[in-house]
Amino acid sequence: MTSIHYRFAAFRLDPESRELWRGNQLVQLPRRSFDCLLHLLEHRDRACNRDELVGVGWGHTGVSDAQLGQVVLRLRRALDDDGQVQQVIRTVPGFGYRWVAPTEAIGVSADTLAADPDATAIAAIDAAPMVPGTNAPPESAAKPEPLSEAGGRPTWPLLWLAALALAVAGVALLTHRSGDAGTAGRGPPSDAVGPSAVVLPLEVNGSADASWLRLGAMDLIIHRLREAGLGALQSETVIGLLANGGGRSALADYLVVRGTAVQSGPRWRVTLDAQAPDGFAHHASAENDDPIQATRSAADLLTAALGRLPGDKRDSSEASLQTRLQRSQAALLANELDAARAILLDGSPADDAAPAPVRYRLGQIDLRAGRFASAEAAFDRLLQEPAMHDDAQLHAQVLCARGALYGHLDRFAEAERDFDDAAGIARAG
Repeated sequence: MTSIHYRFAAFRLDPESRELWRGNQLVQLPRRSFDCLLHLLEHRDRACNRDELVGVGWGHTGVSDAQLGQVVLRLRRALDDDGQVQQVIRTVPGFGYRWVAPTEAIGVSADTLAADPDATAIAAIDAAPMVPGTNAPPESAAKPEPLSEAGGRPTWPLLWLAALALAVAGVALLTHRSGDAGTAGRGPPSDAVGPSAVVLPLEVNGSADASWLRLGAMDLIIHRLREAGLGALQSETVIGLLANGGGRSALADYLVVRGTAVQSGPRWRVTLDAQAPDGFAHHASAENDDPIQATRSAADLLTAALGRLPGDKRDSSEASLQTRLQRSQAALLANELDAARAILLDGSPADDAAPAPVRYRLGQIDLRAGRFASAEAAFDRLLQEPAMHDDAQLHAQVLCARGALYGHLDRFAEAERDFDDAAGIARAG
């Protein structure tokens, strides 16, 4: 008798014994996580909707998206995956999840298993063909995920990708210059012309609903470093670098900031360690009941250790808006588009009364979700506002986003115009 085992990456799954192995190590999974894993594997030729997975795990539909999300989160962690990289389980915004890891279904005979329980290869009876695009990493912030599944659609010409890269680099340089201009007296200016620091996603040890901190705190630290006049790579750039396998060699020339956020009772302790290219290390930590405040304090202590003073204090309403933007950015980077939108709106309507940064982020979400008409309308309205010209950084970001949208719609002349305008703003800054 031959049973079917599934092999992917370093893992082997035996459906009959309900066991998941990483090499010779048995991986313990809760029942619901295993059920969802097996269902995704067996239906890897398509996306599985949320109700379908809830039915598999709970047997009824009276389960919240958050409960299913926690099961998927635990499953991703067990498979060395996460919502950022999505090399095994991909989020399909507004629908559900899809298995995207290259997988073999292998027949294993009972006699072989009896002789060698770790045997996994007797006869490959079903090497399922990979659907085009399913093994690619998640799309970047400038490219909506739904297009990665579209077979046969031509990719952008390299010229347009180069234009996008140059425009984004210009925005990063503009941000760096803006930080320097506002930090007179905060220490000697950085010798670097462009970004000089890389902040990695934080390791979070806390309640399940705090998983957003992994990327949200990262984005806040980047923001605080820039406010103090220190160059730092954009969070999207860092995510892309990690997703493409960037390792130590890719980070060798940067100040690398690693951090942890640990919850103990009601308190959060955020610890940051920065390693300079010359090997010199800096350390900072702070505690607070609010993880955002703990992160902000730790980041400000780190900037002081690096010879800079923290950026100017904001009033409570601006700080609240910044927190929403950071949390929504974390959700957006993790492809949790519905969550990103809910965080941004915070119960308010999505209208022109919302602050410009909120409307820009909502346009980004529409772009990622493939709602191109809504995204274009949002970007157009922003760019028509006279106040937009008073915020050079946001102005350039909106132009880059609309240029990316035009590229997806094959409107290359308009894309080139927006990228050129964004680069011009960066040069003027």
